[in-house]
Amino acid sequence: MKLIQTLLVLAVFAVAMTSCAKKADPAAAAKALCGCNDKVAPIKAEMKDVPNIEDETAKIEKVKDIASRLKAATDESEACIKTNVAKYQKAFAKEEFKTSLLDAMKSNCPEVAALYSKFVN
Repeated sequence: MKLIQTLLVLAVFAVAMTSCAKKADPAAAAKALCGCNDKVAPIKAEMKDVPNIEDETAKIEKVKDIASRLKAATDESEACIKTNVAKYQKAFAKEEFKTSLLDAMKSNCPEVAALYSKFVN
């Protein structure tokens, strides 16, 4: 009898723990994925000013500088994205999560959300 009671208590505890499992938060995932673009965005913004540089030598140097920094920032961004996609991989299988993620991204980083929406939907 004691064994059955113990097993029942353990079963109830196991069910309670399973139902309390932490669910993936789309807002947190959106914040993390938006953050992956933090170093790339300012460099891309700098690129818009290059045509305004009149001195050709200065323009070429600026492009070289931007290209080297952009490569490093893009590599870092890619690693960040891979880490976060792996972290939320199971959640990405759920349509509700993906929809909530994109909604959160649209408010936090619309330019990045536009890119992700091509791959997530």
